[in-house]
Amino acid sequence: MKRHLKFMIGGVLLIALLGGAFFFHFSPPILKGKKGLSDSLGNEAVQVGQIPESEKDGIADNSSSSSTNLKDSLGELEKSQNQPALKKYTWNSDAQTKGHSNSRGSGLKIKQGANVLDQGKSISPTLRETVAAQGAIPKILEDKDLSIPAVRSRVVTEMQALEERQRIAVLAKAKELNVPLRIDRPGENVAELYDFRGNEPIYRKTLNINAAISNGANLLSPAPYNLDGTGIRVGIWDEARVRSTHQELAGRVTVMDPTTSISFSDHATHVGGVVGATGIDVNAKGMAPKVNLNSYDWNSDYTEMTQAGAALATDSSKIPLSNHSYGYDATVYEMGVYNSEPRNTDALASSLPYYLIFWAAGNDQGNLPSLGGYQSITYDALSKNIMTVGAVQDAVSGSLRSLSSASMTSFSSWGPCDD
Repeated sequence: MKRHLKFMIGGVLLIALLGGAFFFHFSPPILKGKKGLSDSLGNEAVQVGQIPESEKDGIADNSSSSSTNLKDSLGELEKSQNQPALKKYTWNSDAQTKGHSNSRGSGLKIKQGANVLDQGKSISPTLRETVAAQGAIPKILEDKDLSIPAVRSRVVTEMQALEERQRIAVLAKAKELNVPLRIDRPGENVAELYDFRGNEPIYRKTLNINAAISNGANLLSPAPYNLDGTGIRVGIWDEARVRSTHQELAGRVTVMDPTTSISFSDHATHVGGVVGATGIDVNAKGMAPKVNLNSYDWNSDYTEMTQAGAALATDSSKIPLSNHSYGYDATVYEMGVYNSEPRNTDALASSLPYYLIFWAAGNDQGNLPSLGGYQSITYDALSKNIMTVGAVQDAVSGSLRSLSSASMTSFSSWGPCDD
């Protein structure tokens, strides 16, 4: 499937590193036939178990980024579910198999007014919003200077406790309603329970040589630029861990939350490959083939991003860039609505001025025909302090860059934000 960046990124290094970050949200794996990757990610449930010794390379001892109490609490709740936490489910609608989301609703949408979602539906807080109450992430971050290590440590501890309470509340609600924690979908990869609005579950979901030509990254690797990612570390948040032993990534991946992220993900590994595959298979070469990758699962992402992001230009121990190739099962009523999730991300990004977050726009354009596909971006991708990434066709003719070929795709979500 052909993809390209929808926007211009300031700075040639960002183009080299993150131009490709767009592609892995929308395209099937390009590292075909390599260990840990597959052509279709939606037909296999991820299996969680012990990691063989041969797969433990690159796993960090980073206990501060995950909570032992959280792990124990989640484990007990998941064991008490009527079905296994990773039970396989399949969705067979045409929309899913084509890569579109399962957004619920008629597709009719009117302008949002004060205190209502679209179509005049009353706004009800999500379960996570209710648990947060006055301790929401923007409040925790308010007036905090994260360039001061002690301040950052206190913020991370408070945020981690909040996300733990929220996650435990969601799991308890799932047990009460017998809602699956995880779903594997054809064409959409993995979905994992994140929140509830009322009794309606909200799932997080995982949303090439031509890619490099399309965005011009292939022009930056040779002299005189020699921009190949050397000395740069990028954060990859996804549903599970990047395979650190893959031939295209070996020696450059650090798993940052090994106690909670105990399974490898084809989707995450593909993401890592597009950003930084070495090029042993020349058709699989990434945008920045010498970049280092910090791999996280998406649980506690706000806490981990706060802990990891650069607050100063001299923060060499922190990451300046991260990618988030996942979104949510949103209803049409929620499309374009600036809710607590983008507020959290905006507050985080504002507190870390040398950390740029890239978030996938989503594939919901076709779910809002009443507005011609506009206003179909949802949740974190609506944040104003990040780079939201959409999709056009490959800007390639033959083997050369051709911007006239970069026509808009029929599925990529569009703005604006309805606030």
